[in-house]
Amino acid sequence: MPRPASRPRTPRFIRTAAAIAACVFAVLACVQCRPVEDTVTGVNTSVHSGYSRPPICIHGCAARFRGAHRDEELRHRRAMRACHGERVCKAVERATHRERKAVLAAARRDCHRGCYGEGAGAGGR
Repeated sequence: MPRPASRPRTPRFIRTAAAIAACVFAVLACVQCRPVEDTVTGVNTSVHSGYSRPPICIHGCAARFRGAHRDEELRHRRAMRACHGERVCKAVERATHRERKAVLAAARRDCHRGCYGEGAGAGGR
């Protein structure tokens, strides 16, 4: 009985040489890699690492804002007393007070934005 035709087998030494070449290529590719600070699995076992900076920064922004706001309120009250009931003086002081409060609020927002530092990392380096 005739044997059915089978596909020709690749010689063993060619398969072994290809496997060794693949291993050498993998080792050479890994030599180019650099260690990273983040965990490979994405699971961080250290407690609160990297997460304490934004809350501390935000609390610092709030404290600075509270101090500046308190100083502005004190300045505004003193300026209103110094107007001695003059309507024009009080109107100008109210407008100045509103502008200064708007500047303080904008400074607080900018401070909060600076706390997160998104995009400022060294990813991929």
